[in-house]
Amino acid sequence: MLSTAAAEAAPEEKEHSQEELYELVVGGDTTEAFALDSGTYAGPEHIDFQFGLAEMLILVAAEFLIIIVAICKGGSFIFKLQPRQIMTTLS
Repeated sequence: MLSTAAAEAAPEEKEHSQEELYELVVGGDTTEAFALDSGTYAGPEHIDFQFGLAEMLILVAAEFLIIIVAICKGGSFIFKLQPRQIMTTLS
């Protein structure tokens, strides 16, 4: 989700003419002119993305699956024992 949001927030690649750069410099905004001319882009200032119902359901299902696997793995030795052996190990 983050890579999709970052790709959408990235500015379009545009070639700027010398006249456009000259107008920026004459206008007094040299930092913007330098960023346009040098091609240095540090990325978006902030990234907005939505966390909807589908993502929430996937997250809940993944957490539920992890819990079930952990319980089964932790208690798997009990499934191999006889009832009498289970009672002796618990006492």
